[in-house]
Amino acid sequence: MPETAAEAAPVTRVPGRQRVRSFAARHWLFGLLLAAAGALRADAVLGYRPVAWFNDSYSYVTAAVRLLPETIRPSGYALLLALLQPLHRFAAVTLLQHVLGLATGVLVYTVLRVRGVRAWLAALAAVPVLLDAYEIQLEHLVMADTLFMFLITAAIAALCLRNQPGWITAAVAGLLLGASAVVRTDGRPLLVVAAVCLIIRRAGWRPVTSMVVAGLLPIAAYMGWFHSTRGKYALTEGDGAFLYSRAMAFANCAKMNPPASLRPLCDAQPPSQRLPSADYIWRSNPLRSYVGNPWNANGSKLGAQFAFLAARKQPLDYLWVAGKDVARTFTWSRSTKFPDPATAHQYQFATTDSPVPDWAPIKNLRKYQPAGLTTRVVQPYASLLVAYQREIYFRGPLLLATLFIGATFIVTGRRRGAPGLLPWCCAVTLIVVPPATAGFTYRYVLAALPCACIAAGLADVSARIRREPKRQHQQTAGPSGADNRTAPAGHEQLTVTGLETTALDRKPLDSTS
Repeated sequence: MPETAAEAAPVTRVPGRQRVRSFAARHWLFGLLLAAAGALRADAVLGYRPVAWFNDSYSYVTAAVRLLPETIRPSGYALLLALLQPLHRFAAVTLLQHVLGLATGVLVYTVLRVRGVRAWLAALAAVPVLLDAYEIQLEHLVMADTLFMFLITAAIAALCLRNQPGWITAAVAGLLLGASAVVRTDGRPLLVVAAVCLIIRRAGWRPVTSMVVAGLLPIAAYMGWFHSTRGKYALTEGDGAFLYSRAMAFANCAKMNPPASLRPLCDAQPPSQRLPSADYIWRSNPLRSYVGNPWNANGSKLGAQFAFLAARKQPLDYLWVAGKDVARTFTWSRSTKFPDPATAHQYQFATTDSPVPDWAPIKNLRKYQPAGLTTRVVQPYASLLVAYQREIYFRGPLLLATLFIGATFIVTGRRRGAPGLLPWCCAVTLIVVPPATAGFTYRYVLAALPCACIAAGLADVSARIRREPKRQHQQTAGPSGADNRTAPAGHEQLTVTGLETTALDRKPLDSTS
């Protein structure tokens, strides 16, 4: 059989050096941002050795050393710490978390470029993750937040690479979302949110089913571990105590008229004169006085019953309190006194050495790392980050504007299922759920930044999809307005059905628009 012209033509190979130059030319802006982000994280490693501590850090280390799940919070992060324990270096933990922070920024940029977002917009969307000072400080803490953020971003990125994910991709995303639920309790609603968004996007039953089934596997495995050590199938036992603390910001027993079993949980002080919600978790309160341990099954059950009764009897008061806490997300500056000065101080890069407190489980900490537990502040590296943190972080109004951009192109889309629907809904969920179920704290907001930025970046895709039918009509319509042209030879005609476009799905990473 004679060779065709295409078969006879020699295959030209692009030299590796040329490919590298081409790649660098296309992504030079993001490369500069990534280098700056890496330098900031290197400065944190040099300036704060070996690690920075938060109040919750010590219980995570204890769970890792004892391989026993906590009752207050999920211990998925403790399993990661246990994997790193043979190194006996907390510095290895922070190094890995800084890498995960950089990887999260790379995921934001990559998914937007794959979807055809312009290079400078995709790079801009990654800035809040890469350069936010509080994000860098959080990565340097022995805390679950960085792992939690990475798992969620990886799942959302996988589901957003194409309009309609395949069932294998959806299953991988489900595993990541399920893993996030055993790292932090705020991840539990996300599997449901993702499933609903895929249904709205009409992804088909196979991707939805595979994602849900795969997402339940890590949760089921963790509950099995919890049962083998604690005797019950659960992720935690302390949810009711957190709900009780939320309710105490507004609960008025004169309006609630609780039954005799719940009346001891009432606080005689008016809601306006009560302590902050966090104090009803960790300090003396009626629930603790009544049951002794608010984290056991009985205390959690009574706390949940009281909270649900308060929300049912005082729904407007509950919405007002939760709404005020959500509004704190969007203030220009962070308060140094919220939720309390001691906690707010732990969100800042320290200026002096920070020893481990006396109440910390020193034996467990030393099993993980035998010596050198004090956080040593090393100059001049630390002073650079202290000055940087005063000014450079993603301000609340900027986050609100980012959410508004994503919402605008979802609401005004031609059909349901705008590309940014899933990350936008996940971002809003991560912002609203903590104030609605426990209380507001600034570090919870950071997990929502990558999702919000992906949603805003995909607005660029939505806007161009909306403009494409008009542009195509102008190119193909004749004088009478009728379509009388066909696509040129060798070119595929763009087909747009609402917000579904096969051409954009196939757009390569290095495409420009």
